[in-house]
Amino acid sequence: MLQKLTLLEGLSIKIRGTYFDVFDIRPLELFLPKGLKKLKLQQTEGHTFVHWLDKIRDIPWFNLQSLSLVLDVISDNLLMTVVYSLPLLVELDLEDRPFMDPTALDLTNIGMQCVQSCKHLITLAIVRSSMNCPTAFTRVDNMGMFLLSEGCGRLESVKLSGFANVTDAGFSSILYSCRKLKKFEVSNSRLLSDLVFHNMRGVARSLIELRLLSCRLLTSEALEELSSLSKLEVLDTSGCRSIADPCLFVISSVTTLTKLNLAEADITDKGLALLGMGNLGITQLCIRGCKRVTDKGIERLFPAEGKIGKTLSLLDVSRMPGITDAAIFTIASAAKELTNLSLRYCFHVTDAAVKMLVDRPNHKGSLLQKLDLFKCRSLSGDSIILLMHKSSFRGLRWLGVGGTLLVDKRDNFSTICNVRPWLVVCFDGCEFGCHDGWQFH
Repeated sequence: MLQKLTLLEGLSIKIRGTYFDVFDIRPLELFLPKGLKKLKLQQTEGHTFVHWLDKIRDIPWFNLQSLSLVLDVISDNLLMTVVYSLPLLVELDLEDRPFMDPTALDLTNIGMQCVQSCKHLITLAIVRSSMNCPTAFTRVDNMGMFLLSEGCGRLESVKLSGFANVTDAGFSSILYSCRKLKKFEVSNSRLLSDLVFHNMRGVARSLIELRLLSCRLLTSEALEELSSLSKLEVLDTSGCRSIADPCLFVISSVTTLTKLNLAEADITDKGLALLGMGNLGITQLCIRGCKRVTDKGIERLFPAEGKIGKTLSLLDVSRMPGITDAAIFTIASAAKELTNLSLRYCFHVTDAAVKMLVDRPNHKGSLLQKLDLFKCRSLSGDSIILLMHKSSFRGLRWLGVGGTLLVDKRDNFSTICNVRPWLVVCFDGCEFGCHDGWQFH
């Protein structure tokens, strides 16, 4: 295939199968397109990739600018080989999924320091996944972050996950050094606290996306200076369970915000009322797992003159025991531009809620495109009748019904999908879109 693609600039290969199936990159050295600038592999072995780079690094026309890898282990040797072999790198995205604690060969401060050699780098992601083994980058501490930030002030996007021994001082060094930073994401950091954002007025004024995921020490105080970020469009604090109502008063004043994720936050109906009264043009809102929110909170989120009801297109109210059909009625009538709705694990949602969504008035042509009903156990198999009418859910492109009685109606869905070939029905537990077509079922 590659022999005939001589002008190829981007190559992305993702392997379906078990976690032990990897892509063997060695044959690529024989048929490497001369114009290749972007390479993405998921997944491959770290030591094999190092040997491959050692063989091709001296090829005059090999000028890779973007590299994305999912590996078994990110080591110092791998990182050094990458940055010294690919001096023109602009984007570097590395994720590993160890099967055991890789202490002996693990990434250290030395590996973090070598990233300074990439003089053109503007996007950096170093992520450790706990998919196969609960482990972290235990050999990288604050010094590693200091060394990284010292020579990478040009970075515009930084994503770090699994750095268990890095404290506020280490993460702050990135914010203070990278003056052009637009995207900043930290996840699974057990030592990151409110202090990292103590004085946001002096740093990262260009920040557009701020994502702090599963950082359990963070509280509402961490977000007190959000109003100083005049360009902030995306805020994600999913998994930060100490985020509570006070932060919503601050968030409601950030008028540039368009995407907000508060999954598992300790917010209540009063907090959602603050959000609803703000002048926010939010298009995507996730309050998944906010267990203290009830139907009343959803009602307060959409006041009659509120702006959010006119702009919201994606809403996730999954895993919320206080949500019933009454909340769905409010959403169906108030969210005029809604196209994606997730109701996963909403055990009190019944057939009546589905009927409400079917009868939802067509607001300026906005139709529901994706609907997730996974584990909505109060739905009966008879609710499929509502889907069989040609006029029902005319814009629907994806429907998740796994864990419901609707799974028993596969034959009926076959009939529906024959009439609507654009519709995907998922009987498993996928999120919207079945992982962009890379599902395992």
